[in-house]
Amino acid sequence: MYDRLVFFNFYGAGDIYESRKFVKELARRIPAKEYSYAHGKPQNILKDVDFLGFTPVTDVLNSMLPYQKIDNDLFINTWIGRDSKYVLPGIGCTVEKLHEMYNETLSQLSLPPLIQPVLDYIPKIDYNFYDIDKVKKFLESMEDTPLILISNGSVHSCQAENFPLDLSIKLLSDKYKDHNFILTQRMSDLKTRNIFYTDEIMSPHEGTDLNEIAYLSQYCKVLIGRNSGPHVFTQNMDNWMDKSKTCLSFTYKKVASHFVLSDSLPMKKMWSPCINVDDVFNVMSEAIEK
Repeated sequence: MYDRLVFFNFYGAGDIYESRKFVKELARRIPAKEYSYAHGKPQNILKDVDFLGFTPVTDVLNSMLPYQKIDNDLFINTWIGRDSKYVLPGIGCTVEKLHEMYNETLSQLSLPPLIQPVLDYIPKIDYNFYDIDKVKKFLESMEDTPLILISNGSVHSCQAENFPLDLSIKLLSDKYKDHNFILTQRMSDLKTRNIFYTDEIMSPHEGTDLNEIAYLSQYCKVLIGRNSGPHVFTQNMDNWMDKSKTCLSFTYKKVASHFVLSDSLPMKKMWSPCINVDDVFNVMSEAIEK
């Protein structure tokens, strides 16, 4: 038995989010006196994985190694970028490749492979641990109006271009006046009767509102983004199993557009490399019409 089993990740919130089910299984199978996660994001990002403590990342950890043993502590790296063979062209991070990565780590630790089928490791969040009352109140005010969630913030992982979305969104809100559009990044010049912002709905919040956005996404018919930030959190098991939904990603490469590479799940997948205003507007309109 180890004194501590510490999972660690130096990178994005999405990387931490995508590891949640893998981390749960590894913690069940590797005995330790204490379990924690070292990362640089708000502590509440994995609040519902309540057996995990939080610890800051330190220089002793090497982001390019699958794991490290220091004294009687085991540190397991959850970052898919530690080995380029797991990252698809265009910086694509998928549950299929993460499954391969964790199996390699388990093999190196002389442990048997992961137990569940690959797609069972798509993240699922226990929203009982988060403040979703504000979201529920907002949803009640929407009545039966169709909701479109657009993760319009910047991309930091190089899988897509940071082209401006404001003009395309404005055209969209003008065309679909019977729909409400929820944006995750405030645009000062973009405010109409049917455009809302997540920071209006959830403010104030504890640390990060990404899990609350994931909850909100369950009630949105179309999920639009660049496979980064909030858009990653919307790609949870509840949404993937919903055939009424469409998930649209604007990325350089199709293989980098969604967390699930397989096309076998009910949620409809759309991808586009477009970056100019009219083309982006047309593709988003197509997603709404699906």
